[in-house]
Amino acid sequence: MKRSRAFICLAGVLLPAACSVAPSHASAGGTVTGMLVREGGPLGPDGQQPGTHPIPGTVRFTAGHHLVITVPANDAGMFSVRLPAGRYDVSDRSPRILLVGGDGISRQAWSSPVSVTVTAQHTTRVTLTSIIP
Repeated sequence: MKRSRAFICLAGVLLPAACSVAPSHASAGGTVTGMLVREGGPLGPDGQQPGTHPIPGTVRFTAGHHLVITVPANDAGMFSVRLPAGRYDVSDRSPRILLVGGDGISRQAWSSPVSVTVTAQHTTRVTLTSIIP
């Protein structure tokens, strides 16, 4: 019986210490918020180039060869994700933007990546723009 009490007491001391480590590790990351937008497209009836419009889609964050994180962008084009601090290549794709291949089939394609640096305990804002001729 004394052994079990000692174990329970030891667990009571170590468990709060273990839990206090988790928040400091989580704080080593930062947040990336942003928006997907489409710019360009067919001229309007007045001959004017259309403005910038938010689009839904998927945003992909890649760090090195092993870490790939994808997050959705809602219908307003907005997304947010918490990531470990570091440099990421960021690309996007949207069902509203399709590329037609040589075989005549339309497909979503990932955009060319841009670089984003995530800083611990900070929010980085980014706008990912797809230019439509």
